[in-house]
Amino acid sequence: MATAKPTSRRAAREAALRAIYSSIIGGDEPSKMIDDYAADLSLDAASKGFAKALADAAWDQRKDLERTVEPYLKEGWTLKRIAVVDRAVLALAAAELESFPDISPSVTISEAVRIARKYGSVEGSRFVNGVLGSLLPNTDKANWSPTGDSDPVFEKEESQPEPREEMIEEGTPEHDEVLKASTWVIKSEG
Repeated sequence: MATAKPTSRRAAREAALRAIYSSIIGGDEPSKMIDDYAADLSLDAASKGFAKALADAAWDQRKDLERTVEPYLKEGWTLKRIAVVDRAVLALAAAELESFPDISPSVTISEAVRIARKYGSVEGSRFVNGVLGSLLPNTDKANWSPTGDSDPVFEKEESQPEPREEMIEEGTPEHDEVLKASTWVIKSEG
């Protein structure tokens, strides 16, 4: 009996991370290694495709991504000073922010932080979170919404009036109506 392979973008991101890490260390393109990492993580075809697309985007855009990410590093720091795993996580997350418009930026950042916590340096997850949080407002996904419009939630919230709070005197007909309409039970003291 054949077992189903899991569909997981989380596992796909891990496969992409492994491929990017190996590419940074060895110089080979990640597409040459993604098959091995996808098999190791038992990815299904869709997840493997996502892993390959993400790794390829990060690798193809690596020079642009370096210029994009470096301004958000501490003064005097360059990507070369950062642990290779943390650098690979940043490259993947920046590529996902840039090249995958259907993925929420909050998902991208939280997954990058989770992967950095699992694979990166001791402070890697905090570092990744800080850099990506600073980078996000300067990307096309700054006002992301699933429909591709500007964020309509804020517009709706701002246009709605504040709810009014009324005081109703106990024993009045209005008070009796509120009591009838509610599921509250008023217990007497005693």
